[in-house]
Amino acid sequence: MEEKKYGGLTLGELDKGYRTGGVVPDLIAEIRRLQQRDADLLATNNRLLEERRAATLVPFLIRKAEWSARTFGHGLRTKGICAHIRKELEEIEQAPLDLEEWIDVFMLATDGYWRAWQQKTWHRNGAEEMPNMALEFIAGICAKQEKNEKRTWPAPISEDLPVEHDRSGER
Repeated sequence: MEEKKYGGLTLGELDKGYRTGGVVPDLIAEIRRLQQRDADLLATNNRLLEERRAATLVPFLIRKAEWSARTFGHGLRTKGICAHIRKELEEIEQAPLDLEEWIDVFMLATDGYWRAWQQKTWHRNGAEEMPNMALEFIAGICAKQEKNEKRTWPAPISEDLPVEHDRSGER
C-alpha cells in the first residue's frame, strides 16, 4: 500500500525535513505563497462580483427614479416619504417576516435618496445624470458599510433595542 502524500511528500519525509530544517520550511513557504495567491484571487473575485452587482443595480435605480418622477413629480417630498417609511415600519413590526415590507422601506429610501441627490445637484442635467446618481448611491452604501465595519459596536442588550456604535471618538 502506497503511503499517503501531502504536498508530494510522505509523512516520514515531512517529519525528516522538519527535524533537519530542510523540506518543511520550503513547503511552508509554498503553502503561504499559495494561500496568498488564493486570497488575492478571492479579493479579485469579490471586486468583480461587486462591480457586477453594481452594474445590475444601476439600471434598476435609474428606472426606479424615472418612474417615480413621472408618477409623483420631481419635488423633494421628504415629509411624505418619511411618513410612508414610518407606515411601512409599523407593518414590519406587525409582520417581521414579510420580506416585501422590508423591500418597501428600501424602495422608499432610494426614492428619498434620488430626490435629495437631484436637489443637491440642481445644476446638472436630470436624465443624463441618472447613471451618476445610481453610481454615487452604490458608492455611498459601500462606503457606509466600510465605515460601519471599522466602528466599535457593543453587544446587543436586547433584540428589541437599537444597537448604536460607540461615539466616544466623534466630535
